[in-house]
Amino acid sequence: MELKKIIICILIIILCFTGQLYLKSIYNPNVSELHFRGHITREEILELDKELKSKTYNINYESHYENYNLIMTTGKDMKIKKLNILQGNYNIDNKVKTAVIGDKVADHFFKQINGVNREITINDRKYIVKGIIKDSKDLYIPYDEDLTKLNWRKKVINYISTEEDRRYYLEIEKLQTKLKSMEIDVFDTIVYREKINGYMNVIVLVLLYILLSLLVKLVKVIRIKLNIIIEGYKKEKRIITWYEYVWSNKVKVSKALGKIIIAMILAWGVYKIVPKLQIPPNIIPDNLFSLFSYIRLIKLNYNKFILHLTNGYSDILVDSIKLNITFIIISIASILIYKRIRKKRAI
Repeated sequence: MELKKIIICILIIILCFTGQLYLKSIYNPNVSELHFRGHITREEILELDKELKSKTYNINYESHYENYNLIMTTGKDMKIKKLNILQGNYNIDNKVKTAVIGDKVADHFFKQINGVNREITINDRKYIVKGIIKDSKDLYIPYDEDLTKLNWRKKVINYISTEEDRRYYLEIEKLQTKLKSMEIDVFDTIVYREKINGYMNVIVLVLLYILLSLLVKLVKVIRIKLNIIIEGYKKEKRIITWYEYVWSNKVKVSKALGKIIIAMILAWGVYKIVPKLQIPPNIIPDNLFSLFSYIRLIKLNYNKFILHLTNGYSDILVDSIKLNITFIIISIASILIYKRIRKKRAI
């Protein structure tokens, strides 16, 4: 491979590996966001508890409050994503009306005073602040059925499961069916592992490109060397046996065998790497041989894109977009720097 291609491949692998580690450090890869319309009552929450049994889930209602992001939650947000608690702790309790707020919110309401254990009023309800989150404009308050009728911008059920991919998607479908029977309309699902594993898929594809490029070149070399050996034997087969010919050309034969072994190792590497690709079901057409299946798939993903533009992007989608833009800028800058260095050396 050319030096330029090798550098680009290494850069892509480093950036994608960094992106995956970054998202994993913030978001739980076992989470799925189910965006819904309608209201969930206390009775329906108890019904979900029975249905999901030991499975963990969290319900969030989000809206703008003044210049901040108000989140009404059932209290398991720390299992969904990392929250850097600056002061106090994450303690959401509806019985004693506790809240956890961002440091930007605390600066506004309490100025320079420590906000922990102080009282804050949100939507005419008083809460005791139990924790302050670093670099945040969020206000977390406990779930209150009376507040579900307010004009919430976003309503999300965060579902957590450690099952493998196939069972994982079956569980999500089962939950969607259950919510539908409760007359709760789930109109969008965001699977965290798809966003996080997307970077690993790119790494796998780059590694496959490297291995297959080397393998193709090596196979061409092996063909040439074997042809030389075979043609040489054809010329001498009347005066020498195959064994004697191989022995007399043992250096050539050894080199060819060595390259064959390397080619087998590369092929084994391809065989081992391909299963590492984790392709989400929403990008696989129902019928691989039907044009209409591909058109339907494109329309589905386009509609999802428009839906996100209209209703806003999830936090993990926003972070993924920021990472992708950053990586594109770094890649373009690196290529331009490389070309500039090459020009200077040429002069």
